[in-house]
Amino acid sequence: MKKIYSFLVIVILAALIGAVGFGFYNMKEISAQVAVSKPKIGVLNMALAAQKAEVYRYVFAEKAKYEEKYQKEFEAERDALQEKEKALTEQRNALNEESAKLASEQADMAQSVFAEKQKLFQQKVADFQKEIESFQGQLQELQEKYALKAQKLQKSAEEASNEIMKASEKALTKINDKEKFDVILNQTAVVFYSDGVDITNEFVSGLDDIIQKVDFKDPEKQSL
Repeated sequence: MKKIYSFLVIVILAALIGAVGFGFYNMKEISAQVAVSKPKIGVLNMALAAQKAEVYRYVFAEKAKYEEKYQKEFEAERDALQEKEKALTEQRNALNEESAKLASEQADMAQSVFAEKQKLFQQKVADFQKEIESFQGQLQELQEKYALKAQKLQKSAEEASNEIMKASEKALTKINDKEKFDVILNQTAVVFYSDGVDITNEFVSGLDDIIQKVDFKDPEKQSL
C-alpha cells in the first residue's frame, strides 16, 4: 500500500508541475522511474472449503443429528396433540347436537326438568371450554419448547464455529507466511479470478492439519 500511495503522490505532483508550465517533465519518464509492484492476491472459496474440511463436516453432522432427533420428538408430540384435537372436534359436534335436541324438546318438558337439563348441559360446555384452553396451552408449550431447543442448538453450533474460526486464522496465517500475500479475498467478493490465485485447497489441507473435530456441546446443557 505504501508503494502504491507513493506512486500516486508522484503522479499527482507531476501533473501539478505540468499545469504551472514546467513542460519538460515527461509523465511517462517519471512513471518509468517508479518501481510499481503488483499486489499479490489470494482468493478463498469459503463455501467450498466448508464442504471439504473435516471439521466443518463434523459440525454439520452433529447439528444435523440433533435436528433429526428434535424433529422426530416434535412430530410425536404434535401427532398426539392432533389426536386430541380430533377428539375435541368430535366432542364439540356432540355438544352441538345435544344443544339442538334440548332446544327442540323444551316445549314438551316441564320447566323444572328443562332447567335441570340445561344446567347439566351448561356444565358440559364449561368443562369442554376448559379442555379447549388446556389444549391451546399445550400447543403453545410445544412451540416454545422446540423454539428453545432450536436456540440452544444454534448456540452450540456458534460456539463450535468460533473454534473453527480460530483454527482458520492459524491456517491462513501459515499460508500467508509462506506465500506473502498482500490481500486474501473471499470468493463471494470477486467477480472473476484465475485458478492460480485460488488458495481454497491449500486452506482446507492446512485446516485439516490443525483440527478435525471441535467440542459440540449438547444443546440440552446450554443456558441462554
